[in-house]
Amino acid sequence: MPERSLNRSPKLLNEEWFEVWAIARYDLGISEEEFWELSTDQFNALLKRHNLKQEREDSQIAMICAVIANIFRGKGKPYKIKDFMPGKPKRKQTPEEMVEILKGYTRIKNG
Repeated sequence: MPERSLNRSPKLLNEEWFEVWAIARYDLGISEEEFWELSTDQFNALLKRHNLKQEREDSQIAMICAVIANIFRGKGKPYKIKDFMPGKPKRKQTPEEMVEILKGYTRIKNG
């Protein structure tokens, strides 16, 4: 595999790869060199662990919010932790989008 210069940004083929790179560097704290050495399975495993940690932290904060809200709620249905959990609707990738992302990864990885 040809060596990559770590002093310059790799040419990214699309916005999805730029986002993957940003998640690896900023959210996961992975170095540029480590990022390019990861397989997609390794990256996905790290991202899964990061997301589980974030969900656990969100749940702990939501529990505190639910306790405080229930102290002052008066009569009525008590609040649950999930009432205070952040969430947003997720758009699923199409199979075509997944194939294009993998093709781009292969082109980048193989230089």
